[in-house]
Amino acid sequence: STFDKVGGVQTFNKFFYEALKENKIQYTIISLHDKNSPCEYIRSCNSNYIKFLYLIFKFHKRNNIIIWQHVSLTIFIPILKLLGMKSRNIITVYGTEVWGKKLSFLKRIGFQLNDAYWCISNFTANEIFSKFKIEKNKINLLPCCLKIPNKIINEKNPYQNKMNILTILRLDKSGKLNAIFEILKAMEILRKEFVDLHFTILGEGNYKTQILKIIKKNKLQDKVSLLGFKKNTKPFLQHCDLFTLNSPLEGFGIVYLEAMLYKKACIASKGCGSEDVVLNNKTGYSIPLNDINQLVNVIRKILVNKQLSKKMGLNGYNHLIENFSFEKFKENQMRLLKSYYK
Repeated sequence: STFDKVGGVQTFNKFFYEALKENKIQYTIISLHDKNSPCEYIRSCNSNYIKFLYLIFKFHKRNNIIIWQHVSLTIFIPILKLLGMKSRNIITVYGTEVWGKKLSFLKRIGFQLNDAYWCISNFTANEIFSKFKIEKNKINLLPCCLKIPNKIINEKNPYQNKMNILTILRLDKSGKLNAIFEILKAMEILRKEFVDLHFTILGEGNYKTQILKIIKKNKLQDKVSLLGFKKNTKPFLQHCDLFTLNSPLEGFGIVYLEAMLYKKACIASKGCGSEDVVLNNKTGYSIPLNDINQLVNVIRKILVNKQLSKKMGLNGYNHLIENFSFEKFKENQMRLLKSYYK
């Protein structure tokens, strides 16, 4: 559902298609779950599995590469092989959809039948190597990216408070909500020291009511704002004092790049894909889950030491420009395609 839904995988996929176009690679998109086709080169199947298979056969040519962009689609690979299709198969591997849960038998078989694995982070690459015994020479990195604007527009400050911690995520029940729960615990300690400190949460989901109850239970209503989904997050990113997404389930975390564009120091979890993005002690801090004391200490450092915060923010911006721009993504994509054809 790349075009009907919003999320990290969907954003990655859109950049992937745009890069193919700019690299002048001929391609067709066949989307299993999207309802509508935004343009002529996208065929949407509205969850019709028969139509999906039919379109693959219709557009397939002998020298085609099929690039699967979610592990759930790999259940079709054994079927296609049984039906005599000899296409080469590549899968782009994001994160928890592969290493965060136990795959069904069919998904596991299909996943292991790919000829190449393009992973968005070193953590994801290492996880699929260890969990699925994928040959190392089949695994490559294709990190996420962000388009860098020629000029940063000065947005109106949406905050009324002097200091703001910001996080952006979906509020569905999962381990990712630790990103909120840990900051709420830290706020209980920090609110005595930083009277004007505020925690802003952007995102919608079916766990929103429960989060509001936790905020009320801990008497943090005046310290926390749960603002729901915001189409334009730029003002919040530009004017926050630090960005945090302290979740151990990040395959990468494109939203860190969005914060780095505005030169913000970031806090992330240790032991997940975000360690490629948030470089510990350089662009921010990567800390272990459930270590509230360390979380409080690094938040305090960033808020108190403005020079450190500014330095980390600039390091993050340079890290973004050098490694995760859309131009770099296009180069990486073309390099991988050329090496694969060889």
